[in-house]
Amino acid sequence: MLWVQIVSVIVLLIAAGLIIMGSGLFVALYKTLHKMLKKTSS
Repeated sequence: MLWVQIVSVIVLLIAAGLIIMGSGLFVALYKTLHKMLKKTSS
């Protein structure tokens, strides 16, 4: 049953990577939107 643990660890790593990538993209989008809003308001 060792392969079950290996598969679960791989799935967890992929999920964590996707979450980190997703949050990074979200932050980048937020920063760019914030800059655009600052330019339009000033």
